[in-house]
Amino acid sequence: GLYQTSDGNGELTVIEPRIDTFEIRASKGGADVSGATLLSGDTNATAFVEYSFEEAENITLSVQDASGLDVTSEWIDQNGNLSSYDGAYTVLPDVRSSGVVAFNITPANADPGEYTFTVEGSDSLDFGEATQSTTVTVSDSQDAAISLDTDAITTGEFVTYAVTGIQEGS
Repeated sequence: GLYQTSDGNGELTVIEPRIDTFEIRASKGGADVSGATLLSGDTNATAFVEYSFEEAENITLSVQDASGLDVTSEWIDQNGNLSSYDGAYTVLPDVRSSGVVAFNITPANADPGEYTFTVEGSDSLDFGEATQSTTVTVSDSQDAAISLDTDAITTGEFVTYAVTGIQEGS
């Protein structure tokens, strides 16, 4: 909504804080691998975020392993990257534009397994649409495997399959 003071001076526009896009990318500008596999050798991986509250507070990225242990420090590129950004301050190297941030992440520092990535406001905006999470499985193998839901089929029948160990488009 739009609000004014009683004397008509000054305006305040209130918007709902939300994260519009949250993707884990194997490379800068690459495809979203959220819910899928990230290879430990992916050296240009990023957590890409577009959000609406860059003027209210910073955005924060945290990472937990399958047991719930905070392993953010293992994932965040230690060459000057931070786990929290002021998305309005576009002079920072990983702030693409106002409200658009790409955190450089390093899967090579993590053990193979499943990880949960969470982005949210760094202060009080950690609820509702101002927070999002996704999981990624880290693999140190580039060997593709296909698993079928049944061992035998007849011509004309459908079979469900899953391809693992490789990223889409590889």
